[in-house]
Amino acid sequence: MGWGSHNGWIGLDVGTRAVKVAQLRRRRDRLVLSASAVSLRGAAESDTPEALAACLQGARALAAGLRGSMAAATLSMEHCRVEATEPEAAVDASRSGGRWVAGPTSDYTLSTEAKRVETLVDVAAKSGWQCDVVDGAPLALARVLRLVEGYSPAPLWGALDWGQRAVTFVVASDGAARYARRLTAGGFESLTNAIGESLGLTADDTGKVLRRQGVQAPPYTSGEQRVVHDAVRQALRPLVQEIQRTLEHLGGKLRTPGPERVFVFGAGGAVPGLAGILGAATGLACEPWTAPHLEREGDLPDTPDCLLAQAIALSALVWEPAA
Repeated sequence: MGWGSHNGWIGLDVGTRAVKVAQLRRRRDRLVLSASAVSLRGAAESDTPEALAACLQGARALAAGLRGSMAAATLSMEHCRVEATEPEAAVDASRSGGRWVAGPTSDYTLSTEAKRVETLVDVAAKSGWQCDVVDGAPLALARVLRLVEGYSPAPLWGALDWGQRAVTFVVASDGAARYARRLTAGGFESLTNAIGESLGLTADDTGKVLRRQGVQAPPYTSGEQRVVHDAVRQALRPLVQEIQRTLEHLGGKLRTPGPERVFVFGAGGAVPGLAGILGAATGLACEPWTAPHLEREGDLPDTPDCLLAQAIALSALVWEPAA
């Protein structure tokens, strides 16, 4: 990393239901989280420039302590396409995107509608932020894995980006994405819909119950815990099957065993106990992403680390070596 600047960029993770903002600051040889906020986007169908502008302005007001105007952003994987591509393959000119080298004979292309990127940059400018970098979520996730406790650059580690409407599985080593696949299973919204149908609750009420109470694994202390656990296990089946198919595909593509650890990001990672239930069903060591050694500055909101991870990775881009 180059350490010329004391303040990181303003990281903007533009999700389906919320915009997450984070900024890091360098203190001697350590990184400190100096500002953060989560600004809800309202109704899931509210996907207009005006709605995004209101959300960014809300994030700016909530994230006290932001410094500067330079920003870097990611867009929800719901609106992105990730594909394994041949090195000489042409990029679709109608879409905005980029390609990265994942291995000796493997490239990936991540793309989205050009208009969506243009809108983000324009709206950010009206909110006072100069967004010169629109990064790919798989790349940001691969980099931020380096902040977990006990990180080692050599092993393959997994990142499950469990957003509201999209789930993406990334395998990384040494801060680089070696494998990426957008899963066909629905996101956290699909899970809450299925659980809600089983329990006779609305999806919103189900989400509130899960975030507040979490999912308890056996032994249970109440019949309610057993009912919730059974409903979650049933609703998880499509995702479990997709992860198992992905691991088979990964083994054939990289010719290596699956990742030693899988870290869960996004809404799915914020539910206490849910990552462990998923891990038990898939046979993987799954846990929510946390960065316990990342210092916090001031009175920051009590937001789960896994929700801020991409924004943190984007802020730290200022110190990454130039490609």
